[in-house]
Amino acid sequence: MVTKKQYIEGHFILSGVTAGVPVGIPIGLWIGNIAIGPIIGLVLGLIVGAILEKRLNPNPIRLSEFEKARQRKWTWVGLVTGVVVLTIIAIIYFMQK
Repeated sequence: MVTKKQYIEGHFILSGVTAGVPVGIPIGLWIGNIAIGPIIGLVLGLIVGAILEKRLNPNPIRLSEFEKARQRKWTWVGLVTGVVVLTIIAIIYFMQK
């Protein structure tokens, strides 16, 4: 008997986005606009992730309110950290020019 593995709600969407953005960078280089590439990858990742979520995770594990709050907190921490690092890199880059 084969049992299907259950994943948390949104697992495949997050995986699709995580894989889509780096795949979009070469697409952006290929079309000559590096800024558009990750956006294209993000959209493709969302589409593929949503399709996989419907097919492979029909009964997802629901998160409790505590887990959702913790996930939101760490999302904000990651976002703020990313913006700070990007700002520092931009400042260093423009100071060298």
